[in-house]
Amino acid sequence: MNKYFLSAAVMLCCISAHALDGKTDKNGVVEKPVLADTPDMFAQQTQRISEDMQAGGRYEFITPSDRQKVDALLGQMATLLQSAGSVDGMNRDMRLALFNDQEAVNC
Repeated sequence: MNKYFLSAAVMLCCISAHALDGKTDKNGVVEKPVLADTPDMFAQQTQRISEDMQAGGRYEFITPSDRQKVDALLGQMATLLQSAGSVDGMNRDMRLALFNDQEAVNC
C-alpha cells in the first residue's frame, strides 16, 4: 500500500513538471491535459479545459454527461488544492484523492 502512495506522489511531481514543458505526443495531443500543482496554476488549466469543451475546442464532442463529470472532478480537485495551498501541503489521503480525480479527468 505504501508503494502505491509513493508512486502517486512521484507521479504528481512528474505531472507538475510536465505542465511546465507542455510536451505533446507525435500527433500534437497533450498526453496529460489536467495537471495540478497549485490553486493558481490549476485555475488557469481549468479555464483552458472549459474553453476546450466549447464548440470548436479540443474536447468539443464531449457528451453532456461526461462534461458534468469532468466539471465535478475539477471542482473536487480545486477544493483540495485550495484547502492545502499546494500539492506539497497535502497529506497522503488528500494527494491520493487528487491523483484519483486527476486520472479520471485525464482518461
